[in-house]
Amino acid sequence: MNEVYDGIVIGSGPAGSTTAKKLAEKGWKIAVVEEDRFGGTCPLRGCVPKKILAAVAEMRTRISRYEEAGLIAESRIDWPKLQAFKRRFIEPVPFQKERDLQHSGITTYRGHAAFAGQQTVEVNGHILFAKRILIATGAKPLELPIEGREHIRYSDDFLDLPELPRRIVFIGGGYISFEFAHIAASCGSEVHILQRGPSVLEGFDEELVQRLVAESEKIGIQVHLQAAAKAVVQHEKGYTVRTDCNGVSQEFEADLVVAAAGRKPNLEGLALEKAHVKYDKQGIAVNPFMQSVSNPHVYAAGDVAGNGSPQLTPIAHLDADAVVYNWLNGNEQIPDYRPVPSVVFTTPKLASVGLSVNEAAEAGHSVDVLDLDISEWFTYRLGGEKNAKAKMILDRNEGHILGAHIVSDEADQLINLFGLCCQLKLNVKDLQQLAFAFPTPGADLPAFLQ
Repeated sequence: MNEVYDGIVIGSGPAGSTTAKKLAEKGWKIAVVEEDRFGGTCPLRGCVPKKILAAVAEMRTRISRYEEAGLIAESRIDWPKLQAFKRRFIEPVPFQKERDLQHSGITTYRGHAAFAGQQTVEVNGHILFAKRILIATGAKPLELPIEGREHIRYSDDFLDLPELPRRIVFIGGGYISFEFAHIAASCGSEVHILQRGPSVLEGFDEELVQRLVAESEKIGIQVHLQAAAKAVVQHEKGYTVRTDCNGVSQEFEADLVVAAAGRKPNLEGLALEKAHVKYDKQGIAVNPFMQSVSNPHVYAAGDVAGNGSPQLTPIAHLDADAVVYNWLNGNEQIPDYRPVPSVVFTTPKLASVGLSVNEAAEAGHSVDVLDLDISEWFTYRLGGEKNAKAKMILDRNEGHILGAHIVSDEADQLINLFGLCCQLKLNVKDLQQLAFAFPTPGADLPAFLQ
């Protein structure tokens, strides 16, 4: 017998949970299906556990900078104890998330969801029917198609390591590799990052990336450009990663090989063909309202949506808000992808929001660039940050802040302030008149614009 709902949500991460709860508040009968643990990638195997490990690693690095100020500390990281600390945050999440959904009047199903028709989903032998279905299954690590790929581990594995190996090779030069590399190096591991292309951390300001690479090398991280991994070979003492480095074969020895070469939409086993849902390697093909272009009953949100939006948790929430509105009122709302800050949680941190210089020019703006070496400013001298730098992208005619790019220990907090400026299209003159607590990193914000 079919079980009938107003809406079915496949996936319980930020996009799925937000959609389900808001619709339930409006009186909709909602079912949420989760194959894995309730909560999704961000709180369980992404942002939150990563930030816990990174915060402790950052503290150790920052303490070492204060030795000349009189702070004499022999610090080390006890990895098993750190993992136990992390689990205190992570382990309660699935139970709390499912309970929260159920308390909102939502029916939850644990199991794999597969479409049985355009408006039906099968879960553990149950056939669920709904007038609307949301796919919010997120993304998963991209597997490398190389020889010996069975020896490669991925981000989930690294976050749950019971012991930290002495030698680690990370394949891929994106933010995940750099964040994990800083964690591992701060704990004493020998770390290599292999990037097949000529640059790392693509999408961030190139000059600021080079400053971060310089700081990474100071703590022992070795970054290898144009080093394409070709094979992973297991032997008695660990693994050998064979690479092609500018046409020359090179080998790297490791006790652990972690691939962090990107993520792909998690579509496996959904039987989308049975629902006539079009998709490609980018994800579910959707129109501007997050609705499937081939099945009007189906929508997609978050990392699984193939609309080219960044794979960020705030984006998932924006998608969910649009889906809720459109299910309640008809297709009227397009997600407002206003500038959303992104941060690489290394030491120092690398952060960006809004447009780059080239993007601003291509969008037709008359551009002014404030290029500031802030390493001699009080905040950064105090923290011993020798590579702190900020770039502001301004509209010369309107005075609006179009973008900001920062490398510093304080970048994660500052980029939120600049994100606010970009999102509200604040005028530079107005911003210069604001008063902040002093001395704090925020108090530097008006000074950036002098």
